[in-house]
Amino acid sequence: MEEYKNLKTHFVGKRWWARRLFDFVNNKIEALGSDVKMSVTKAYIGFSRSRCFATIYVCTPHIKIEFAADEGLHSERLYLIESWRWNGWINRGVKLKSIEDVDQQILKWLKEAYERS
Repeated sequence: MEEYKNLKTHFVGKRWWARRLFDFVNNKIEALGSDVKMSVTKAYIGFSRSRCFATIYVCTPHIKIEFAADEGLHSERLYLIESWRWNGWINRGVKLKSIEDVDQQILKWLKEAYERS
């Protein structure tokens, strides 16, 4: 995937710490398939195939990964996204503070989101 020059703007100031965590998650997402495309906006970093399946928001105390999931997916780790964004397609999210938070369950959810797209 091509890294856009404005990607670094997501990691300035107090958000510098998140770059290592982002790079780790990004590598896991890239490994899902050669057709993954990354798009960088001012607000988020999106990942898509035929449609967006995951977004990453870099915040000061954590990063948020929001993704497309089956409506029946429930976990104490997840928060539900009830908004107009993505027409309900991106409907679950999880907050991560360290690489150790990225476990097999998170990777499974991202793989399922990738496959749904």
